[in-house]
Amino acid sequence: SGSTTWQQDALRNRKLTRPLIVGGHVVVADFEGYVHVLEREGGALAARTRADSSAVEVPPKRLDSQSFVIQTSKGGVYAYELDE
Repeated sequence: SGSTTWQQDALRNRKLTRPLIVGGHVVVADFEGYVHVLEREGGALAARTRADSSAVEVPPKRLDSQSFVIQTSKGGVYAYELDE
């Protein structure tokens, strides 16, 4: 329907990438190199880590059903695996 199901105000003004669905989570990254993992149902913040201090400008890419990779503007490539 195009209606909003939930929103996460803690990520406002973070210049987020397009989201990636990984299992029961939504993954986005931002302009400071942080990777944010949100619960797919409800949008609560499940995890956050910093890849490096440079921006993540392209969306995360899926590796398999539980893992994904990001690349920062400094050229760093980081892979993550989520536990369900």
